[in-house]
Amino acid sequence: MRPLSVSIEGFTAFRERQVIDLADLELFCITGPTGAGKTTIFDAIAFALYGRAPRVEGQVRRLVASGRNEASVELVFRAAGATHRVARSIRRSASGAAGHRALLQDLVDGEWRAAASGPDAVTRCCEAITGLDFAAFRRAVMLPQGEFAEFLAGRPAERRAIMTRLLDLGRFEEAGRRARERARGLAATAESLRGTVEAQLADATARTVAAARRTHRRASQRAAQLAAAVEAGRAHADWAGEL
Repeated sequence: MRPLSVSIEGFTAFRERQVIDLADLELFCITGPTGAGKTTIFDAIAFALYGRAPRVEGQVRRLVASGRNEASVELVFRAAGATHRVARSIRRSASGAAGHRALLQDLVDGEWRAAASGPDAVTRCCEAITGLDFAAFRRAVMLPQGEFAEFLAGRPAERRAIMTRLLDLGRFEEAGRRARERARGLAATAESLRGTVEAQLADATARTVAAARRTHRRASQRAAQLAAAVEAGRAHADWAGEL
């Protein structure tokens, strides 16, 4: 997913409308003093896509800037060769409750066409477009500010623990543990079957195996003869019935 532009208004640090054009940038760095709103830009992108922001889990009304009753974000982005525009807004009422609106549009033949509306429907579509849900997006795209400093200064074991947590690598460790348990179980089963076979064929020698093969061949030939006789008997029975 590549963001092309972000429009933010009434969203935490951005009280007035701000438009950030990223269309011509391949690589960029956002800098500024503490509190200038650098992290807010990424919160806005996450909110546009998923209706959630890492810093205010479950409390989206906190995204509305102080003194404003509504916050809105519009994100234009490209993914898998297609261009999309998603807009979300939240309204804070006197009771503190937040009203949430969302709209997703696709650019088709130079025109924006509605693809989904409503918070849940838009979120599902964005997940399908990006191939990431909110948790995966946060881990793969947004490294939390505090954990980034900890990651840079930490020891190798600490950095590994941070990356394991952020990228959810524990699931691979769990898969490896289950695979090892299954391998041990299969090895025990194989050992048990080997013991059974060895007990049943303890007297097997090259001579007895050869004799058993000759007996098997004779039995197979006799079975074929009997099958032919049965077929002939059925033919005679049919003939007798016709008579």
